[in-house]
Amino acid sequence: ELLRLHGELRRLAGEDPQEELSRAVSLAAERGALGFRLRAAVSLARLWADRGRTAEAVDLVAGALGELTEGFDTPDLREAEALVDRWRAATGPASPLSR
Repeated sequence: ELLRLHGELRRLAGEDPQEELSRAVSLAAERGALGFRLRAAVSLARLWADRGRTAEAVDLVAGALGELTEGFDTPDLREAEALVDRWRAATGPASPLSR
């Protein structure tokens, strides 16, 4: 989570947070911290979507969502699903998320 937050601070400062956010996603995945992985994936995906890499952003967040087995009514999950839905609507036909 600290890596993700550091990346978010770098982004707010106008710096490139790609490295910190990518590391945050990887580290959370390695440790099985699915909630932190989702948060980091959303942060990295927002960066990618802002850079025109929307399809990759959708894949990243949808993959993180697909790993979850509980907590389907949490604010983080609802935000992630809403972002995926919005990005899919902007890029083409929607396909259902797998859980």
